[in-house]
Amino acid sequence: MTDSNSYTAQRTALRFRILGLRNQLSRENRETMNEGLLERVLSLSLIRQKNRYFVYCNYQSEVATRGLIDHLLRAGKIVSVPLADPSTATMQAVVIFNPDSELVPGYKGISEPNPI
Repeated sequence: MTDSNSYTAQRTALRFRILGLRNQLSRENRETMNEGLLERVLSLSLIRQKNRYFVYCNYQSEVATRGLIDHLLRAGKIVSVPLADPSTATMQAVVIFNPDSELVPGYKGISEPNPI
């Protein structure tokens, strides 16, 4: 195995190990951690200074981002989220204004802008 292959294998193994640990967190623990992280992110001066944000829509046990998206939109910020195109393995940043009406389940059930 080359150094590159060894590195890739180690990276993949570490990723799956961390993902497994994250998936083992209780719902309550994950919610508490999400709330704490949201508070920390919103306290950053960068949040007040910048006007445009690209935010992923969380999947499964990833850090929840809906609270961040809602806060940024209420603050008058411009928010883009990814629209996946699995056929080309690409993503497009799409500006949203109302997540309740504009986001629908997309690739793998991940919320994304309605591609109509």
